[in-house]
Amino acid sequence: MSEEILYMAVSRPDGFDRHTVHFEGAVLGESPDSWFWQFGDGATATVQNPTHTYDRYGQYTVILTAWYGDTPKTLKQVLVIGGVLKAERRARAYSLVPGVYLERLGRSARYLVGVRDDGTPYAPHPIYPIPDGITEVKDIVCGGDHFLAILPDNSVVAWGMNLYGECDVPTGLQAVQVAAGHYGVSVALKADGTVVTWGAVGDPPAGLSGVIQIAACGGAAFALKSDGTVVAWGNRNLERQLNVPVGLTDVVEISALTTRALALKSDGTVVAWGGYDYYYGVDGALHPPAGLLASKISCGHAEAVAVTPSGEVRIWYGDPAIGGLPGITTTPESIEAGYRAIYYLPAEPILYDPPPLPKFVVDPEIGTPPLEVQFTDLTVGPVASWFWQFGDGATATVQNPTHTYEECGRYTVTLTISDSNGLTADTTGEVIVYEPRLGRRRRAAWMNMERPAVL
Repeated sequence: MSEEILYMAVSRPDGFDRHTVHFEGAVLGESPDSWFWQFGDGATATVQNPTHTYDRYGQYTVILTAWYGDTPKTLKQVLVIGGVLKAERRARAYSLVPGVYLERLGRSARYLVGVRDDGTPYAPHPIYPIPDGITEVKDIVCGGDHFLAILPDNSVVAWGMNLYGECDVPTGLQAVQVAAGHYGVSVALKADGTVVTWGAVGDPPAGLSGVIQIAACGGAAFALKSDGTVVAWGNRNLERQLNVPVGLTDVVEISALTTRALALKSDGTVVAWGGYDYYYGVDGALHPPAGLLASKISCGHAEAVAVTPSGEVRIWYGDPAIGGLPGITTTPESIEAGYRAIYYLPAEPILYDPPPLPKFVVDPEIGTPPLEVQFTDLTVGPVASWFWQFGDGATATVQNPTHTYEECGRYTVTLTISDSNGLTADTTGEVIVYEPRLGRRRRAAWMNMERPAVL
């Protein structure tokens, strides 16, 4: 047999959601006698170009084997569906947000938020967790340190910081959209085209109706009316976020964050306002580069993003320097500019090379309390981050941590590594803490095999 080289490609079939993936196998060299696919979820196929539907979004190791008689040729790749790509401020590269798989993104003034494919909300916060009982949402937004979500029955819930009453949702409110901003801004759009506000933003203008979209930023709320005009109101205008350009019409989409706002007109042009630096007297609006035409916009803290009619993703800053995200060639499922970052949810599945194989050693593995244990990472290959879970509720993010166990018990230790693409892999080990009469001291190596290899 000559030196054949295997290839695989993936795509989203027309008419299917992102759970369904079409695979294509190819070989450079002699054609094989048979094909065998392992999709990473327990399912297999024996045709060259199969289509497979996954139950959930996630990261799957896909193995393609081409058989030449009794001799196999194997290719292993990692498939990601529903993964969120993140580009840091002014970065031209992006990577996956480790372990996050979403159906859609939510607007956020600080943290990444969204809805998973089972309807559960994703909204991490170091202080304000998602309240118990919120298991399914239609939409979710973040105003910095407070969150708003629409439940399946269109009722609205809120949680987080409540300095200005921004979490005090009006009783009986039913909404089709919500928006949240810094400085206590909470806004909801009702099915009849009227707007409800609470918190510190103030009441909407009297008689406001015919609204088709809402947005919010620091101290301000915005309403896009069906006639293409934009209305703004609020309790803060130092950065001129309430100064909607005179004569602005034919608007089809609005977006706002921090103290800046954007409007997309029906002809594809983008209009910006807000962001005024009152200390230096400098215009800080995110004015788009000349000639830019867009079909979708998103306003961030200091950056903006647009999708062009051809599906190209374009980013600009207050400079206004412009650039794209390398490797993103298809129209996104959704894309949002956030706080110093761009979040992109691909419409298509993505293939990556597998991440490194994680491995670590424990010294000692067994002992009496208080037991100080040194964990040493032995992973071979490029690692971007480490996340240790010591089994007693404690965690660490350094490469080689030390941890002390105060109580007797059998603890499962998990090391999760992320590579430069944001792919994750994990392995587990064990630490035993016992009363002095129960055991002995030893040193062991753990890797992601069925049994630990003892050194």
